[in-house]
Amino acid sequence: MLIVIALIFAGVGIFMIVEHFRFRARAETVEGEVIEVLERQSWSSPGSGNADQARNYTQYIPVYQIIGPNGEKQRIESTQGSSKMKLPIGSRHKILIDPQHPGTGRPISNNAFMWAAMCIAAGIFIFVMDWYDIFHAPHRGI
Repeated sequence: MLIVIALIFAGVGIFMIVEHFRFRARAETVEGEVIEVLERQSWSSPGSGNADQARNYTQYIPVYQIIGPNGEKQRIESTQGSSKMKLPIGSRHKILIDPQHPGTGRPISNNAFMWAAMCIAAGIFIFVMDWYDIFHAPHRGI
């Protein structure tokens, strides 16, 4: 069973890397100015199964304005947010926009690699620990 969990973690990490490169291959890099920051309420689970300890938090989603190829202003809402408002209104940042999904974009960052690396590392860790029977109870002869 642990092998399946390890493969799931590693598979998710590999999928994230592949998706990142596929997006980068079709995306265009443009400079955008932050014109608004949307606040969305989300909640996080403590992971222990105790729903009473879940907490609400605010996710901040930057909205950029870019100048399109014809000189028209376009509004681009980021597909990635943060729990800390890091981007002040009026600041300029390089963003990636996807021509297949107009009106959306994401900041240029390596966060995808960080999360992918953590998933792959978790999968490898679980696999190795299962291989060496670390998670199994010791067998005691009577």
